[in-house]
Amino acid sequence: GLDLGVCLAVVSAITDRPLPADMAVFGEVGLGGELRQVAHAVRRITEAGRLGFGKVLLPMNSPEGDGSVRTLRAGTLAEAITLAGLLR
Repeated sequence: GLDLGVCLAVVSAITDRPLPADMAVFGEVGLGGELRQVAHAVRRITEAGRLGFGKVLLPMNSPEGDGSVRTLRAGTLAEAITLAGLLR
C-alpha cells in the first residue's frame, strides 16, 4: 500500500514542492502508472481521520470510507500527482 506514497514523495523531492501536511496517501502503482486498491481501505481511511488527516488520496476503485475525511480519487499516477498539488 506504500507504492503511491513513495512515488509522490519522489515527485515532491524532484519538484521541491511539499505534499499537503493534512493528506494521507495509499495505493499500489502498476507498471503502466495505473493505481490499484489495497486491502483494508476503509480501515486505512478511518485511521487517517483518527490521526487528524483531513483528506486521503487513494485509487479510484477503492471503497468508500466512513465520511470522517475527504477522499480524493485518482485512476493513474499522473492524476494523483495533480490532485496532490505537485504540478501546477
